[in-house]
Amino acid sequence: MTNYKDKGFKKFGILISVVSICSGICVRPISIGLSSVYAKPAAQEIQKIVSIDPKSKWVTIGGIETPSFTVMCGAPTINFVNTYPNLKLWHTLDPEKKYEKIYNRYEHVQVLLTQEETSFALLQNDYITLNLSYKDIEKTKIKYLATFGDQNIDFNNGYVSFDKIYDEDGAKIYKLSYN
Repeated sequence: MTNYKDKGFKKFGILISVVSICSGICVRPISIGLSSVYAKPAAQEIQKIVSIDPKSKWVTIGGIETPSFTVMCGAPTINFVNTYPNLKLWHTLDPEKKYEKIYNRYEHVQVLLTQEETSFALLQNDYITLNLSYKDIEKTKIKYLATFGDQNIDFNNGYVSFDKIYDEDGAKIYKLSYN
């Protein structure tokens, strides 16, 4: 800009630069490292549990993004993004393969707990919902359940007990035991 002799062009260039910097500074805050995730108390608790019980399976409830949080903390989470479908687990829950066309794909998996029979629903081409029956949770061998926000969990379901081991800022972790 300094090489141009036209003062109007220089002023316009400076104005555009100032507007770009001011608008960009508000939109893209600078963050260094992963402390925005790992400094959270819930992340530290998940990492602590995983260090004690590294082979345990986890499930998260609370939206499409919540499994990413537990996976980032090192927890083996069944409802994370499946680049290849977890057919061994899905066939355990669906032995007749009634829903195979739904879950046999690249998929983001949302889990909802229900008293009804276990079923799968296709929400988008790469996003499915597993309506997991309380009576089938044991088949998944899940040991920990993480929830974020208020979730509808039937604590008196007759099949599985939820022992709350962490509760802070809307994040809850339950250890499951089967009746």
